Amino acid sequence: MNDRDDHKTHLHSSFGKSTETGENSHPFGSKILEQSRNLLKKSRTGTHLVNISDSYGFKPDVTPSPEQNGFLYLDGSMNIPVPVAQNTSDPRQALELAARLRDAEQGILGYKRDRDDLPPEELEAQNHAKNLDIIVDLCRISVELENEAPEVKNELFKMGYRHIFEAFKEKSGSNDALLNAYEKMIEETKSE
Repeated sequence: MNDRDDHKTHLHSSFGKSTETGENSHPFGSKILEQSRNLLKKSRTGTHLVNISDSYGFKPDVTPSPEQNGFLYLDGSMNIPVPVAQNTSDPRQALELAARLRDAEQGILGYKRDRDDLPPEELEAQNHAKNLDIIVDLCRISVELENEAPEVKNELFKMGYRHIFEAFKEKSGSNDALLNAYEKMIEETKSE
């Protein structure tokens, strides 16, 4: 067994199984997923995440849904929601795919969301740290694609991550600046 197989075994024990395309898939799901992967592969960070997906056999399911946020389930399956009438990818799906893949990569590294051993306050803090880490990866992808695909940054801002992006770019991603921006985003979300 090689290192890749060891990691794959660890992943499957962390999440249960790799995913297969589901019964409720979007009619253009394969095309949308491939277009999203191709956009991500134009950035160094996105390429890394796509390579993780390929190495571990992830097959995200593109599902018809009016919802905006994808989800990584505890069994390792993930979905990327797309309006049913949409037949091509847009930057939102690429960013959602990147977010789900980073979340899965965190699980591979042992940084899981389902920690029964933590008190609720620590679990909440850990999940916020995981979320910020994912958003920072999205910011990194946006910067890497700034010249080639500026619409990615625009979508990142629509997702509510403007403050975090600015902290990432202006302060070279210092922890204090990122945490302050994340807290500001959380407060704005609560007031909406």
